[in-house]
Amino acid sequence: MLKKNTLIILIFFLVTSCGFTPIYKNNQNLNFWLEIDKIEGNDKFNNFIKLDLQKYIYPKQNSNKIVISFNSNYQKRTLVKNLSGTSAEYELIGTIDFTLIYKSQTKKITFNEIARIKNLNNTFDEINYEASNLNNFSSSMVQKLILEIIKLNDS
Repeated sequence: MLKKNTLIILIFFLVTSCGFTPIYKNNQNLNFWLEIDKIEGNDKFNNFIKLDLQKYIYPKQNSNKIVISFNSNYQKRTLVKNLSGTSAEYELIGTIDFTLIYKSQTKKITFNEIARIKNLNNTFDEINYEASNLNNFSSSMVQKLILEIIKLNDS
């Protein structure tokens, strides 16, 4: 019992003092802002993307303006059907094509996310789970986009 408690305390101290910090945690003063020009594709997916981009669209002094357009695509494909012919497993595919205009240069960036889910018995839970995946897709892709913009802005 004493060994178990000592081991738990030791693991706790090792994990909490490992020095982990999120990437760009202290980089709150980003020297760019986004202007959304054109949005095409899946409306639900686009709403999640716009929400994730909200904190970057306000003009800042002494910062660079980046005009952004995007086209989103979202698919739900059946992978496996059971004996009765209903879908047992799905594949969710999210794709976003971003077009950035920065200092009269145009750059195109594409991101893809794929998730496999099993059919849930409750349709309401399945719809909520699918929306949660869609939100996660958009958050992940916007974070990747911001990292690409930071690289572009630094060069």
